[in-house]
Amino acid sequence: MRTIRLIPLVPAILNKMNTDMITYTILFINFCLAISVHEYAHAWAAYRLGDDTARAQGRMTLNPLAHLDPIGTFCLLFGYFGWGKPVPVNPANLKDPRRDGVWISAAGPSANLLLAILFASVLWILWIGPGSFLWVGQESLGIMVSAIIMGILLNLSLMFFNLLPIFPLDGEKVIVGLIPARWVRPVLRLRSYGMVVLLVLLASKPLLDFSIIGWFAGKIIYPVYCLLVPSGLEMVL
Repeated sequence: MRTIRLIPLVPAILNKMNTDMITYTILFINFCLAISVHEYAHAWAAYRLGDDTARAQGRMTLNPLAHLDPIGTFCLLFGYFGWGKPVPVNPANLKDPRRDGVWISAAGPSANLLLAILFASVLWILWIGPGSFLWVGQESLGIMVSAIIMGILLNLSLMFFNLLPIFPLDGEKVIVGLIPARWVRPVLRLRSYGMVVLLVLLASKPLLDFSIIGWFAGKIIYPVYCLLVPSGLEMVL
């Protein structure tokens, strides 16, 4: 499954934090975790459905070293988007490639949603029971909350962006597996334009003076974030 993991971040969260080593460390740790969970979920789903290609290549692991792409990581730290190495899937090993492909493709975004919910649960614990965290200094608590918020946003961004029906993102593969068979070939012909569309999305601000990614984050990602976090934290961005 040749898939590039593009991760649009919400730049506002970085503008609210000091752009220093702590920020980049938090970003990098969250990125490693989000990518590892995403790719592991793809590999695990493929293995459960009969394809052990990813497992045989050491990709069914949460070790980020197995999933990080050097260029993708560099772009994340300096361009607010990044990607990991795609998990290999051999459709010939699947009983029903179209149906199983849907589950495998959806596994990555689903795992990121679960991770975002897990982060939000920790945030609720910190918010409701501050007495349990008196040992945490004010500055340390602020860094912890910022790290959790960034983790929520990063995982939501990874989930929603990968669900866009644009090749080579997961959403396109889900669509291909769900539409009637007679529509598959016309949809597959559109794959050659996928990277062009993605580049336009990422470069829309300088090209069109309108950030499509920013609009997407504001209209879709941020409202879901507000549903997950305690009241009052939705304005921290």
